[in-house]
Amino acid sequence: MKEPRAIILDAGPLVALANEDDNRHEICVRTMKKLSGSVAVYTVASVLAEALWLLPQGKHSVDSVFNSLSLLGCQIVSFDSQDLLGAQELLKKYADLPMDFADCEICLAAEKLKIDTIFTLDKRDFSIYRPSHAKSFRLIPD
Repeated sequence: MKEPRAIILDAGPLVALANEDDNRHEICVRTMKKLSGSVAVYTVASVLAEALWLLPQGKHSVDSVFNSLSLLGCQIVSFDSQDLLGAQELLKKYADLPMDFADCEICLAAEKLKIDTIFTLDKRDFSIYRPSHAKSFRLIPD
């Protein structure tokens, strides 16, 4: 499979990168090193909120998350009022999962930027979501 030109970053990898005891830490470190400088990396504000909420409170967690974002050259995707209508539709479409707002924003950002690759540890949900611009999302790490 060809390397992506851009990816959307989910909260799970940020949490794993910040916590050396996480059993997915090493695979996320390897994936981050592989991506660093070679692809455009995007995320959404709700992913930051989720990652910081999941990690222990304190300076180390905050620094780890923001250092990872910096190393990846991560850009935050912004949304307007039209995107809120899209969010409402996606949340209704996937209400049976249910889809959380961070996943919703990731899907919206991916569609807005025409990106089909998500750096996530949430394989179950993102394998179900269907973007309008691709048959399915490519999920990394494999």
